[in-house]
Amino acid sequence: TQNNTGLTALMLAAILNENWVFKFLLNKKANIHIKDNRGRTAFLFAAEYNRKGMLKRLIKKRVNINLRDKTGETALMKAARNGHKGIVKILLKSKAKYFLNNPQGQTSLMLAAMNNKAGVFKILMKKRANIRRRDKDGNAVIVYAVKGGAHKIVHWLLKKKISANTKDKEGTSILILAAENGYEKVVKNLLKRKANARMRKKDGSTLLISSIEGLQVTIGKIHKRFAYDKNRDTINVMKVHPSEYKPKQPW
Repeated sequence: TQNNTGLTALMLAAILNENWVFKFLLNKKANIHIKDNRGRTAFLFAAEYNRKGMLKRLIKKRVNINLRDKTGETALMKAARNGHKGIVKILLKSKAKYFLNNPQGQTSLMLAAMNNKAGVFKILMKKRANIRRRDKDGNAVIVYAVKGGAHKIVHWLLKKKISANTKDKEGTSILILAAENGYEKVVKNLLKRKANARMRKKDGSTLLISSIEGLQVTIGKIHKRFAYDKNRDTINVMKVHPSEYKPKQPW
């Protein structure tokens, strides 16, 4: 039987991590294929809630590894979004398709990047998930990583020759996105990879203007590490000690 949201006892056992109940219901031949009102099965709940033992039992029952719910997400996507490395490894070993995307064009790799799940991202990278893929709006994987403040992921992508001057669907550079959100480590990574600080948003604002408007403290920290070149409208890495450099106001 199901409640008014379509949940079964098996699903609830997965959500609440009631292992003995879960085993009991499986032994009693509980239907593992029933879906709730959102198209989720006990298998998808096990992946989302990091229930490794339950997931393995359901896989042995030959569930559809690449089953989607009504939002178009698979078990791998849910595990990637939540950073469940163990679940991701189990699913990949069971031949889960890491290249699938949801209706927005987001892959498991993008979902890991946007939620700053570096461990999962690394696992998917080793599986050779496409780091150059874009979603339906044209946003690249590195855009998701920058918006999520995932400095480690950004660093790995830059090492793989992903451009530090990538733009999002609105035409805003990832350097400006990082500065606006106060992601200092991301900004530093991008500048070291020669990100163009002269890029402007559609409203004409630059990296420094965006940073000052959004986070004055962050731009102050950047000035301690980087020198503003007024003639070129760029920020150059300083090799001198921060105490020896007094930045001029660029405006």
